[in-house]
Amino acid sequence: MHDLSSLFLLPLEVEEGKRLHLDRGYESYVWEDVMQEATGIKVMAVRKKRSRRYAPWLQYLALLGRRVVETVGSMLHTLFPRRIHVVTQEGFVLKVLTFMLAHNIRLITEKVA
Repeated sequence: MHDLSSLFLLPLEVEEGKRLHLDRGYESYVWEDVMQEATGIKVMAVRKKRSRRYAPWLQYLALLGRRVVETVGSMLHTLFPRRIHVVTQEGFVLKVLTFMLAHNIRLITEKVA
């Protein structure tokens, strides 16, 4: 299954007027137009230079947004153990939330110190 087809199955709970940062694998003009018209979500996809909707200044903003997403993802990844042993889905969600809480507490303490 392609990444874009699995994105259609996800329940996106993004507020109207917000931006959704995506990489090159999620480039679909039809889907972007539908998202913009139906929900008001601005899709910020990293595009190839030969793309019809390529604009250098938009690419700069999209790359900055992707960089933030990737940095936070890698920072969270360092907190996670190699395996998360859980029995239920609720246990998995609870463990992931505690790792995210630990990440935020660590960032706050670094800024205070």
